[in-house]
Amino acid sequence: MKIYWPEHLPLPQRSGYSVQSNPSLIRTEMESGPPEVSRTSHITMREINVSVFLTDSQEKDFWHFFESASGANGGANYFSMPVKTVGNVVPHQVRIKDSPASMLVGVNSVEIKFTVETDEAHYE
Repeated sequence: MKIYWPEHLPLPQRSGYSVQSNPSLIRTEMESGPPEVSRTSHITMREINVSVFLTDSQEKDFWHFFESASGANGGANYFSMPVKTVGNVVPHQVRIKDSPASMLVGVNSVEIKFTVETDEAHYE
């Protein structure tokens, strides 16, 4: 069963304009000469820092989605989430990397920040 970002929640916004790639390389320093480098995988995971502004009721829905086994499952499940790329909004298969952080930003609204990881790269 494919899992989707809840349609009634606003799209997460990228924090800044960067996507951090984690290269899958192992570097071994040698006693002399250049380091030896080998690739451990052809999959490069990318981390995207995002935030979403929610009302009180939307916040409850977000936490239910995050914790639910049929949702993000506390970060264990991949799900399809629209991500703004160069000129487009493209669905990516993502997984929430760490526990989201919630901050009160108004009387009835919160900002939730979290990092997602994906192996997809869309440059179109």
